Amino acid sequence: MVTKPAYYDLFEGQRVELIGGQVFGKPRPSPRHAWTVSLLHPKLREFFGDGYVVCVNAPMNLGEDSEPEPDLMIVKGSVRSLTSHPTSAELVIEYSDSTLALDSGMKASLYARHGVREYWIVNLRDQCLEVRRRIVADGSEPFGFRYEDVQFFEAGDAVAPVAAPRSKIAVADLLP
Repeated sequence: MVTKPAYYDLFEGQRVELIGGQVFGKPRPSPRHAWTVSLLHPKLREFFGDGYVVCVNAPMNLGEDSEPEPDLMIVKGSVRSLTSHPTSAELVIEYSDSTLALDSGMKASLYARHGVREYWIVNLRDQCLEVRRRIVADGSEPFGFRYEDVQFFEAGDAVAPVAAPRSKIAVADLLP
């Protein structure tokens, strides 16, 4: 039997996620957001192949006070080996418009704290990809960690995930 966190019953039927003990509403995805995530999913499966699972809008267990639900995450293993929510990932991808401040602030620090090797924000506001790598301790961050290397890529660029270095993804394919 699966046990739900206590806050689930309070927010039944609402889109929320728990970050650092705070409940944040998740906006309903726009059609362009939803379709772009759907287009990217099979590409990521192809790029990463066996030994990795591409999860769409699935929860992560990042302690008692945090259960984010990234748009996409790539975790090592197989679907059958995932018996609980992942506690880290090789790559997390968030599509961000109205949640850009949360995604680039608290969530970036949270993911870094929990060893997410690479974090991408598809910035729908500025039509670019923000790639975050190299975790470092930083006491000024909400969760004590941050990504030291932050790069910005535009539609004409391509980027390869650290865990799949031979698989270049055209940034244009990430953008609606």
